[in-house]
Amino acid sequence: MDFKTCNETLMAYRHRRGTGPVVVFVHALGCDQDIWDGVIDALGPGQATLTYDLRGHGASAAFEAGPGDAGINVLAADLIALLEMKGLSKVVLCGLSIGGMVAQAVAAQRPDLIRALVLCNSAARIGSADLWQDRIDAVQQAGLPAVADEVLDRWFSAAFKADNPDAVAGYRGMLMRNDPVSYAQTCAVLRDADLSNLSADIAVPTLCVSGSADTAVPPDSVAALAKMIVGARHVTLEGAGHLPCIDAAPAVAAAIRDLMATTSVPLTRAEAGMAVRRAVLGDAHVDRANAARTAFDDAFQQLITEGALGHCLGQ
Repeated sequence: MDFKTCNETLMAYRHRRGTGPVVVFVHALGCDQDIWDGVIDALGPGQATLTYDLRGHGASAAFEAGPGDAGINVLAADLIALLEMKGLSKVVLCGLSIGGMVAQAVAAQRPDLIRALVLCNSAARIGSADLWQDRIDAVQQAGLPAVADEVLDRWFSAAFKADNPDAVAGYRGMLMRNDPVSYAQTCAVLRDADLSNLSADIAVPTLCVSGSADTAVPPDSVAALAKMIVGARHVTLEGAGHLPCIDAAPAVAAAIRDLMATTSVPLTRAEAGMAVRRAVLGDAHVDRANAARTAFDDAFQQLITEGALGHCLGQ
């Protein structure tokens, strides 16, 4: 795991170099980037991926909201800053639940960064304001134990819970490791977020994925999201709950591969050159070089990346 301050917040992330466009994963409320491990394994060892912990989750810094900081755009700005810091563009962005809302906001604001979009168990609006306010009140009054059973019931189907008690216990532990203040703040983001007007602005190939056993964001809600996005497709994974990256990881990986196959676009010279730079020099060196770029040497850096590396070595 690596760490970098992006958008004035310390972010924990993992960038796995590989072939093809980078697949970027955004996790759900109360989770961390590890929930994508099964999907990444199913994609195979050669696939380039990037995972990270949302602010207030996992090993990233706490979500300390100031005036006006309750919006989904704060979380979108974090991801945009991380992608820019890593020099990544034209990624396949896969977001789950609130991660799908973050992905929608990024795709609408910065389509230049996105090649294709996978929105898992997400919607333009998730739940009601009253639901999230009740969750916030419960956490503030009695901590995360007060909502743990409700959350796990929303995450997993009854069948999965019965068949996988150790896994459920482990994911309960993941939930309980969250900072209660940051968790409540992220609930406030969900309480206030309504992307109904934003979804129509998404202009990249999009696949919306639902789980037939998801009670948090039912298939009908995901289908409604797909109708808002021009050209979006909707598939439902039979038996999957709210976290199909856990209970249906191979199916999620297959959906991602299918989307990449139907939206195959050759890497630009800049993308190919950056992949070569990172493979030869390592992420740490390239990140330091990118951070030190100035207006004076920016054109030269671009020439080297696109010309010498992207055209000559990246072919």
